[in-house]
Amino acid sequence: MAQNGPGPGRQIQLYTTDTLPLAGYRIVRAWFVWMRRNEMEEALNALARNAVIEGADAVIGVRLAVSPASGFSDAYVLYGTAVKIERE
Repeated sequence: MAQNGPGPGRQIQLYTTDTLPLAGYRIVRAWFVWMRRNEMEEALNALARNAVIEGADAVIGVRLAVSPASGFSDAYVLYGTAVKIERE
């Protein structure tokens, strides 16, 4: 699933798989990323945007948790592993 990153038309791939599902690429750097927002789409876009700002090419192992929030809505917590990749 592609989500919007910074800049016009910039997108990053978010994968729920725990490995990079792209043949011919290898991970050269990996780090934990997370985001908490009240709207699911907003949380996905914020996670992608922050990963791109930190230099990621993709995020793997994306997971979702719902936490109670004050007011009438829950908050979505998304987390995963941001990865920098290169061709093998």
